Amino acid sequence: DILIYSPTEIQHREDVHRVLTRLQQHRLIVQASKCQFGVREVKYLGQILAGGMRRPDPEQIEAVQCWKEPTNVKEVRAFMGVANFLRPFVPHFAHVAAPLHALTKKQHPWKWQEEEQQAFDKMKQAICSTATLYLVDPTLPFIVQTDASDI
Repeated sequence: DILIYSPTEIQHREDVHRVLTRLQQHRLIVQASKCQFGVREVKYLGQILAGGMRRPDPEQIEAVQCWKEPTNVKEVRAFMGVANFLRPFVPHFAHVAAPLHALTKKQHPWKWQEEEQQAFDKMKQAICSTATLYLVDPTLPFIVQTDASDI
């Protein structure tokens, strides 16, 4: 996959031409049917990218909404795989996911109780109500906070 961002249309045409020329020089082929040129929004790796922001693909959100309660470790791992992909959009992901993550460890016996159900429900809720993420404005001051938790 190749994404080309340019600040202006003129620059974009030049950048696209330069990339296509380089591909041609190396005998690499792109299928025109799979190309999009000059678009302001693109679906890429399960995310929608547009104008300095990114948000989860609505299809990903719908898949999580419809996800059934796991009945075994394999199903928890599958859910956590999708959830991890959406991790940047979920505040306090590690804390919320901890009971589910514990179930995926080999030494942890399978038990689906209230704590695991609550974690599953919270994860689904958090994923389905995700916020859009925006690029930072480098002209503004940054405040960095860190947490030395055990999670």
